[in-house]
Amino acid sequence: MSIDTIVNLAKLGGMALKDSDPNLARVTVLAEVVPDLKLLSGDDPTLPGYLAHGGHGCISVTANIAPALVKKLITSWQYRDIETMQETGKKLAKLSEALFVESNPIPAKYILSKMGYVANELRSPLTPASLQTQQKINQDYTFWYDIQTTRQ
Repeated sequence: MSIDTIVNLAKLGGMALKDSDPNLARVTVLAEVVPDLKLLSGDDPTLPGYLAHGGHGCISVTANIAPALVKKLITSWQYRDIETMQETGKKLAKLSEALFVESNPIPAKYILSKMGYVANELRSPLTPASLQTQQKINQDYTFWYDIQTTRQ
């Protein structure tokens, strides 16, 4: 959607925008030309930068797995605790990478099944995570401790 279209739609009021464009220059422009529009990132890996460029929050795949860590990232930005935001962003980066090796929600369902929350089953035409995806997720447990201890 073009910036001009977003500006025109924002005139209707009472709206927010889920913006999945990883181009952070776009959110900078939008924050300036439609300051009353709530800008929500739809691209988990760029969330810290999105917030720093004028965004307000996110509609997140990663938050399905690690809601407390995503909340901590956003809250630390709101309180201008940049060190905590960067530290939390680093913890979430590996998870975000794992969540997008296949189409959403395939990796998310696999991780949630490993955590004991759901069965690793999807409706057609989606299929469970490939063996390659499972191996990629299983080989790197660096994010599991943080996810498990901050799940609440």
